[in-house]
Amino acid sequence: MTVLCIHPESGTGDPKVVREHAAIADALSGIGVQLERWQADRPLAADADQAQVLEAYSDPIALLNQRFGFQSMDVVSLGPDHPDRDSLRSKFLAEHTHDAFEVRFFVDGRGLFYLHLADRV
Repeated sequence: MTVLCIHPESGTGDPKVVREHAAIADALSGIGVQLERWQADRPLAADADQAQVLEAYSDPIALLNQRFGFQSMDVVSLGPDHPDRDSLRSKFLAEHTHDAFEVRFFVDGRGLFYLHLADRV
């Protein structure tokens, strides 16, 4: 499930909450964010490795590579028993920006992205 919460710039009041995938994708496209849902072409085991994940999503990944010319990709699996979970999690939780275009997709679990773009959505 995807949820978009748009908080008032004033910092007070209730956020606008959007739950319909098409409406979220439409709102995000206005600020240059592309949102898609992909379906793996085969079942994936909970302990699938990088090669298995990339192979299961090979068609949409190939389309992205064709469109944007990515030079590398990797898979991160961050479960509760990962030995470096705390340090990896803190890296992703810290507010940061990216100079280069990046793609994130989640096979399982969840992610949270915060964008501060005053009145742009």
